[in-house]
Amino acid sequence: GSRRGSYDRFQTMTANDPDGAPERFDILHGAFPEVGDGALDLLGDYCTEYPETELIIVDTLQHLRPTSDGRRNVYHEDYEFVHPIAELGRKTDTSILLVHHLNKIQNGDQLDKVSGSTGLTGAVENVMILDRARGETKAELSVRPREDREEDFDLEFDGQVQTWIVGDQPTPSTPEREEVWNVLRSADGPMRLKDIASAVGKKSNTVSKLLDGLKTTDDMPLEKVGRGKYEAL
Repeated sequence: GSRRGSYDRFQTMTANDPDGAPERFDILHGAFPEVGDGALDLLGDYCTEYPETELIIVDTLQHLRPTSDGRRNVYHEDYEFVHPIAELGRKTDTSILLVHHLNKIQNGDQLDKVSGSTGLTGAVENVMILDRARGETKAELSVRPREDREEDFDLEFDGQVQTWIVGDQPTPSTPEREEVWNVLRSADGPMRLKDIASAVGKKSNTVSKLLDGLKTTDDMPLEKVGRGKYEAL
């Protein structure tokens, strides 16, 4: 966005914060080199000079894209474009958020909504898809990690702080149910009832009732899969 637009948004976001914008926050407007033409060196030098950097946001990714000659495989072009950026993040222990556009495909896998080839989504650690209708203040955020559980969130836009917030989410209504839910949520796949019971130190019939309460009363996203197995969705 423009320098003026960024300034106005920060004024709105920090209107009720006496400290204003964070001290360790920098924003660069204007021309930026492409990947392969100095962009990675510039970002790497910044992380070296400021090793405490935790997050870099590139808005939008297209600003770093090298010019294509149109003769190479699109997947390879996309992968080789984004992979070095992801490698820089891993090397410097810095999260690099690449803002990109969605295409108009609204069916099939969520990753198919990301504009471009699967080379883009295959080169990064996580893909977060913010999908909303134009002008709407509600949206769906789909999180698709490479090696973790997929999650979906309902979001609402808060105009006062100019950001998206998570809408009402179901939560366990009792400490006992919460204990069972935390065990189930942190599991790598479905768990047997007796294993859940062992983890929380309760009898299986007690845990069975707690699971039923989580599902039917608290509306938690869990399912019974197979015989005597449960999984957090």
